[in-house]
Amino acid sequence: LLAGCVMLCLSGAAAIAQSPASSEALNTGPVPANAVISGNGWYCRVGFALIDGRCDPVKAPANAIVVGNGWRCMPGFAKDDDSCVRLVPPAYGYIQENDIKCIAGYALQRDGSCAQVIPPVNGVVVGNGWRCRDGFELSGELCVALVVPENGFIRGNSWFCRLGWHRLKDQCVRTTIPANARLKGDRWTCNPGFRQQGVTCVAVVAPANATIRGDDWSCNTGFRREDDRCVVVIAPANATVRGNDYVCNPGFRDDGDGGCAAFNAPANATVRGNSWTCNPGYVKTAADRCERIN
Repeated sequence: LLAGCVMLCLSGAAAIAQSPASSEALNTGPVPANAVISGNGWYCRVGFALIDGRCDPVKAPANAIVVGNGWRCMPGFAKDDDSCVRLVPPAYGYIQENDIKCIAGYALQRDGSCAQVIPPVNGVVVGNGWRCRDGFELSGELCVALVVPENGFIRGNSWFCRLGWHRLKDQCVRTTIPANARLKGDRWTCNPGFRQQGVTCVAVVAPANATIRGDDWSCNTGFRREDDRCVVVIAPANATVRGNDYVCNPGFRDDGDGGCAAFNAPANATVRGNSWTCNPGYVKTAADRCERIN
């Protein structure tokens, strides 16, 4: 049991046993005992789990506590199928909640032991592992010195080019900035109102009723983009222009033919915007009706 427990601790999945259904998911069938009606459905009360349409009491094993609609093992214990087994820390290890941890400088092994971390030359121990020192990079299981080209500099375990230069394979080459552009990191970008065309920046030309934004243009409010023009948005009856389009007014919906048609909500429902929802205690049926939750 302990070996299986250790594997669960390694994966970090031993803490909570979930019930067949979460209280976050609403059900719409017949309401059983120990259930709570919420909105257009129901869920089991805390301490009860949904099983075959019933809300049955959660049965927590020894050394476990009920949490929500399920259970979890107490600190110092880990889940093993339907029971909670005591965790026994190995040498250089300790228990944290429902997991076994190793002290700094030691790493947890698959067999549950804590083995000393031994870094390679030019490596340093960090927590429960190791990394290469600054100026060295990982190559397989070794730390090898970085080879920095001219106009480059070391930062941590990698190298970068100086401002105005950019990386090209294993070299730093000067960044050539065209007119109407500016340096951005190790590259260049066109100034607002210009867009990149090959290795140059050309001016953005906006049509009437449009505004230049960055390297493109967008139509002003009340106009929509059509090819390279901005045409006025014409809202049909029972609609309102919003942004670069129109929306149907509350109580109306798009009829699929460029208009807004009125719709009727069934009994025990409330119109919300361009649709309707059943009132609390009712659920929507396939026939677009609202029936009381039994």
